[in-house]
Amino acid sequence: ILLESGLRGRGGGGFLTGMKWKFALNTEADQKYFICNADEG
Repeated sequence: ILLESGLRGRGGGGFLTGMKWKFALNTEADQKYFICNADEG
């Protein structure tokens, strides 16, 4: 759903949020973290 929505980051690069989440999902790790910079946008 995130990829289909076209939601993009607000940090200037406009990277697709769905792609970031997909990379995290496909990464093998016992623990995963999301860090949010709430200062932008």
